Amino acid sequence: MGILNRFRMEQPDDIESIYAVQVAAFKRTSEADLVNALRGKSDCLCSVVAESNGRVVGHCLFTKVKVTSPKGKFEAAALGPVAVLPEWQGEKIGTMLIITATNIVIEKGYPILFVLGDPNYYNRFGYSDASEFGFSCKYDPPAAAFMVAGLSPNVLHGKSGVVQYAKEFDALV
Repeated sequence: MGILNRFRMEQPDDIESIYAVQVAAFKRTSEADLVNALRGKSDCLCSVVAESNGRVVGHCLFTKVKVTSPKGKFEAAALGPVAVLPEWQGEKIGTMLIITATNIVIEKGYPILFVLGDPNYYNRFGYSDASEFGFSCKYDPPAAAFMVAGLSPNVLHGKSGVVQYAKEFDALV
């Protein structure tokens, strides 16, 4: 495998490698196509890669989402997709990608994060069932697979609403 060298923001030369990582991890092109569709759009907050010996071995993306409720609208961030080459899975690469990207998003002023994914994996990052806080989304995910994390005290207090992902996500779901 080699030694993991660093986590860094995506560069233009990484596009093909990121695509290959997404396809290898998900065993389909949907997530890779989504990443390509979001690249360069204002909805894309950060795109982070894990690199080993000059090779991209993992990728993580955060995008903006809009939350609409009777009390008004606000923006938050959504994690995903996150992908790691199969031969690097189990080495905590995904965990470090998520932590690195989350710190970038926090620095950009997004204390509320959403994710669509496996609750058994994402709850370790502070995500919990979004419906318990009054959040929903149009994708009708499996029970507890739509999750939210509040990254500052009481940030979720009084918040609720319908979360609207970038339109590019519609092709994935």
